[in-house]
Amino acid sequence: MPEEAMSQISSLVENTSYLTWDLLAILAFLAIFLLYAYSIGKDSLIPSIIALYISGFTMMFLPYINNLESLIKTDSSISSIIIFAIVYLIVFFVLKWNGFFEPYVVPTGIEIALFAISFTGLLAVILGSLMSVEMIASFSPLSRMIFTGNIAVTIWSLAPLGLFILIRGDT
Repeated sequence: MPEEAMSQISSLVENTSYLTWDLLAILAFLAIFLLYAYSIGKDSLIPSIIALYISGFTMMFLPYINNLESLIKTDSSISSIIIFAIVYLIVFFVLKWNGFFEPYVVPTGIEIALFAISFTGLLAVILGSLMSVEMIASFSPLSRMIFTGNIAVTIWSLAPLGLFILIRGDT
């Protein structure tokens, strides 16, 4: 058993000694969202996380979403991601325009970075759940370990909620 664990760790280190395309994509999403959050997105950070939860829930639990996916002539994983992006944008703009979160919570300083990291992780988990098994198999072992395992999915799904509880922000 210990030898098997050591060989898995050794294999993981060998396979992740360079940045793969999937890790670079996740880091790019994180960098983009950090820049957005620190520059113009401070007021829309909380609505964007709530919109991510709502759109992820919509994609997972509404049975009629499959009918929309059939309208897009591409792979079902890609069409799911496109529909998810459309649902996310609609929910985000509805939450942003109605001003429900406006006077309540505006994260500052390190809080913005923590929310941006949790947003990126949750986004990666939701997108991973929409992808096909073949697409996920093309990811590096490190990406699969961080974003697709049961424990990882649970942690990334609950991280923004935990931050909502722990961080109050400026009101």
